[in-house]
Amino acid sequence: PRTVVAVAGAIVFSTLKLELECKAATGRAARRYFVERCLSDARLRAIDSAQSVQESALACGFTSQASLARAFHHAFGQSISALRRHH
Repeated sequence: PRTVVAVAGAIVFSTLKLELECKAATGRAARRYFVERCLSDARLRAIDSAQSVQESALACGFTSQASLARAFHHAFGQSISALRRHH
């Protein structure tokens, strides 16, 4: 997932302004919100597409299949392959 600094720079906000706006809009810290969005996207890709985990990881902003797999398991309590087996 993109860093808070990268997102703030892309939308011409200071990191503090981005953090405050994100907290006000979502109730979450910006970094946490970005990771949750990326994981949600990865979950939808796991269910609805034939993309490999590596392809999904890169498309969702993760640096590797392993980093997505760890974050996914932590967030959803199961692996991507287990999710696919049940859908």
